[in-house]
Formats: sequence, C-alpha cells, structure tokens
Amino acid sequence: MKDSTFAFERKRNHIVKYDRELMTKTLRAMRRVEEIRSKRGEQLFKNRMKIKAVIEKKDAIRELEENIDLIEPAIVREKRIVKQKRAEKLASQRATKMQTD
Repeated sequence: MKDSTFAFERKRNHIVKYDRELMTKTLRAMRRVEEIRSKRGEQLFKNRMKIKAVIEKKDAIRELEENIDLIEPAIVREKRIVKQKRAEKLASQRATKMQTD
C-alpha cells in the first residue's frame, strides 16, 4: 500500500543542512503564496458582494412597489388615479370613435 502522505512525511523529516539561499527562497515563496491567497480571497468577496448588491436592489425596488402607499402622499395618489382614469376614458373614446368611422 503506497500513500503519498507517507512519502511526504519521509521527505519532511529528512534533516537538511542550513542553507541561507534556500531559506530566503522559502521565505519569499511563503510570502508570495500568502499574497496570492489574500488576493483570491478579496476577489471572491468582491464577486459575492456584487451579486448581493443586485439582489438587495431588486428586493428594495419590490418592497417600494408593494408599499408605495406608505410613502406616497394621499394627494399625489389621488392625482395619479385621476390621470389613469382620464387616460382610460380617452382611450375608450378613441376606440369607439375608430369603430364608428
């Protein structure tokens, strides 16, 4: 039975003579790995927040549409309803006029 972890452990347990150049390369590589890891984490976070912002905006618009009567003054609401009724009446008059012609 061969297990790669055992081979890795054998390599890791091998005593290596101190080499200044090897140590500096190792430290640079460790810093670089951490830098890459943090950049990837930041990018992942930004991507998640973009999606969240879109969802929150849609939710806010939906909530406003459902509860517009809570923030819309009564006078404005009445004017809007009157305008809608006038537009419907005018459209129906045009339709009957076109049918008679």
